[in-house]
Amino acid sequence: MPFSKSKAQCTVTTLRETCNTSLVLTSQNGAPWLYTWYECNSSGGSMTVLNGGVPTNSITVFPNQTTNNETKYFREIGLLLVAPFTICTSAVITVKFDYSLVIANVAGVLTAQTYSGTITYNNYQWYKTGSGPIGSATNSTYTPTSSGSYYLMAIASCGGTRTSNSINFCASNTQCNPTAVTYATCSTAYALSFTPTPSTGYNVYWYECNSSGGSGSILNSGTPTNNLTVYPNSSTGNQTNYYYYVSRDNFCTSICTSAVITVKWDYDLEIVSDYASPPTYSVQPYSGITYSSYQWYKGGSSISGANSPAYSPTTSGSYNVMASPSCGGTRTSNAIIYYAPNTQCNATPQTLATCASSYTLSFTPASGYSVDWYSCNSSGGSGSLISNSNSYIVYPASTTVNETQYYYYVCTDNYSNVPCTSAVITLKYDYVIGISGGHGSQHHS
Repeated sequence: MPFSKSKAQCTVTTLRETCNTSLVLTSQNGAPWLYTWYECNSSGGSMTVLNGGVPTNSITVFPNQTTNNETKYFREIGLLLVAPFTICTSAVITVKFDYSLVIANVAGVLTAQTYSGTITYNNYQWYKTGSGPIGSATNSTYTPTSSGSYYLMAIASCGGTRTSNSINFCASNTQCNPTAVTYATCSTAYALSFTPTPSTGYNVYWYECNSSGGSGSILNSGTPTNNLTVYPNSSTGNQTNYYYYVSRDNFCTSICTSAVITVKWDYDLEIVSDYASPPTYSVQPYSGITYSSYQWYKGGSSISGANSPAYSPTTSGSYNVMASPSCGGTRTSNAIIYYAPNTQCNATPQTLATCASSYTLSFTPASGYSVDWYSCNSSGGSGSLISNSNSYIVYPASTTVNETQYYYYVCTDNYSNVPCTSAVITLKYDYVIGISGGHGSQHHS
């Protein structure tokens, strides 16, 4: 059965434009016509059958990509199954898919792209992903100041709201202070702080370093924080530590490094000795901090009248001072132990005489010393301990006249355990009255 050819029964409209992501193509006739649809090139060649070759009066076509201004080409072939049994082939049907709103980064400026055709946009609103709409960003262009993912929403002239593609933008990381700074504190801790602008989107990592910023060791176990409390490495004052921070753009992973931050720890009150004999202890001065209200202590007990920046000890002990620094509070200094020379003993031999039947040996040293008495021979040898007190009563060994005994004492510094030994003390007992040949009494002196 022969078929005649005709174009009159196929689609006439050859240009279609849509803001949607699909378009329905419909033949102009229904039954008893059957229509098979094809995709082709702009000239109608290279046809590829659609819908699996199953005839249909209408077919939904789609673009190949999600960008706008894509153009595709189609044809239909119709078959009339009743007399006069006609075949028709349509002209090329051009479909322009202008459904998508596209933005591009043009030299740092995010810009809505324009395309030829009938679609225009208005009511622009720019967004930063995760932050919502950007205030006052209501034009077709926007210049971002921080890193992030940006997109645009606008209303298309063909109706409906369109959302653009997203563009990742990396801002220059200028979140670090390039100027070196120095801080001084009277405290035993100092709070380092840096807050990027904007406060979100950046992580701050802290390092301890040397004075030039080298040999950096990460702090806080590598956990980022805008605020970090640091401490001196020892308990002595006038210590200096050095730090820097690294600000990391979390979106672009770009970093910047700050200049060195110097922290001077002048929190400790320190006393030093001039090593004279006897020494003078004085408060060590540090730049920027002055002291007042001094009080010196020996072994934890305040020394009456010792209220100056310097003090000269005279007896052995542990000495320190308390004072009030200009930055507030009270500071307690380090302690210095002083061992005084033991000059408590008499180095000159003595001879004592008594008419009594006993004698009290006595020596009273300065505070902090103890006395032990010894009996000995005339040269001070063969000493035997007889007493552990400052005073001790001794007696002659017999009742004969002119008995002589010898003694010495040892005086010990109870703090340093340094002793000194006195010269020999000679004691003569002339207390006995004798009677001879009836001629009366005799007195021995």
